[in-house]
Order: sequence, then C-alpha cells, then structure tokens
Amino acid sequence: MSGELGTTNLLLGIMAVVSVLEALAIIGMGIAGFTVYRKVMELVTGLETRQVAPAMIRVNAILDDVRDVTAKVR
Repeated sequence: MSGELGTTNLLLGIMAVVSVLEALAIIGMGIAGFTVYRKVMELVTGLETRQVAPAMIRVNAILDDVRDVTAKVR
C-alpha cells in the first residue's frame, strides 16, 4: 500500500507545482497585457494630440466657411 501512496503523493505534488506555474504564467500575462494596454493608450493619446486635433481645427474652419457661403447664397 505504501508504494501506491508514494506514487499518488508524487503525482499530486507534480500537479500542485504545475498549477502554481500556471497561476504565475496567467498573472504574468495579465501584467504584460496591462502594460501593453497602457502603452497603446499613450500612443493613441499622442496621436490624437498631434494628428487628429489639428485636423479637426481645419475641418471646423472649412465647415464655418461653408456655413458662411450657404448663408450668403440663401
């Protein structure tokens, strides 16, 4: 009987170690995902500041000109 319990205990120990390693891998992936998310959001914010905001100013100016022209035409 003791031989069977030794094998069972060994297998349970291996499964416990593997479970701990899986938990550490999942935590690591979560931290890496959060880091990537934060960097992407910084990139998007910078892109919006440098590219989208000036373009929106130009588009709004063009729309204002179009409104003036249509008001004069009416």
